[in-house]
Amino acid sequence: KLIMTALLAMIVAATMGAAEKVYKLQSPSGDINVVISTGAQTTWSIDRCGIRVLEPSPLSRTLEDGTVFGQDVKVKKAVTQTVNDLVIPAVYRQSQVMDSYSELTLRCKGYSIIFRAYDDDAAYRFVADQKAPFTVMNEQAAFNLGRDAKGFVPYTRKRDNTLECQFFTSFESTYTATPVS
Repeated sequence: KLIMTALLAMIVAATMGAAEKVYKLQSPSGDINVVISTGAQTTWSIDRCGIRVLEPSPLSRTLEDGTVFGQDVKVKKAVTQTVNDLVIPAVYRQSQVMDSYSELTLRCKGYSIIFRAYDDDAAYRFVADQKAPFTVMNEQAAFNLGRDAKGFVPYTRKRDNTLECQFFTSFESTYTATPVS
């Protein structure tokens, strides 16, 4: 009985280290909802106006020394904030731009993951605590659309008949809706 109890305690302790935790972030208007899950693997999903546009998709970053941000995550602190800043761009067609978003910072050992939810977009980034230079060897940024969604591509038609030339554009071309597959 004592051995079984000790074994059960070790199993519970081992699984608690990578226990999944879920965080939610909503854009200022409420149109964008981001769900972040941490534990063995960090994933995020995005809903826009109640429609799932990104199924849970894994995120991680591997450094040259083997450190992996985004796996076996133990969040030390979660901090949220709402930002409404007026930005005055040096060169842009508008003299002022509103920068409004909700932000969630997950502070982990040695790094943070920052998620932002804008009214029309969502983003993330990894931020290392270390000041010394380091090399990123790999980044996992999967985008699980969950279905064969359509992408909008501004193909250009030039004399050169290569695939690459189709993407050299000022983004003023006609956009083609095409399945992502």
